[in-house]
Amino acid sequence: MGQSKPKSRSKRSAEEKAERAWLKPYRFGPNNNANPSGRPKKKPVSDRYLHAWETSLPDDICRKLNLSRGSCVGDAIARAVTMQALVGPSRVEAAREIREAIEGKAPPAIAIKHSGGVRLSVVYREGRIGGLGDDDFGTTD
Repeated sequence: MGQSKPKSRSKRSAEEKAERAWLKPYRFGPNNNANPSGRPKKKPVSDRYLHAWETSLPDDICRKLNLSRGSCVGDAIARAVTMQALVGPSRVEAAREIREAIEGKAPPAIAIKHSGGVRLSVVYREGRIGGLGDDDFGTTD
């Protein structure tokens, strides 16, 4: 029995397009998005925390905490954590919280395990740093 000749690429793609014609109305387009609302921008609990954080404090509490009039809960918490970092029993944790809020988390430490010995030899020669001369740094005498 003879083998049938494979269809040419252009003929095959034309047939595939015809078979998929029913999908055309469902394609992504300017008014057709598979997930119209997208991923939720915030989470419900986070929204509640944010609302509580931005709530204004009564004037009498602002005075007691030595905050300016119209300060919010977030201002009071920032002041409390700062004071904790200065004089509290958990100064290190409070200072870490402040640093991470400002700079982000510190990268993890790298542990190197080596079972053998390491020999390190440092040679210093006048006017040369690590085998490079002054002229390697673009300086002249």
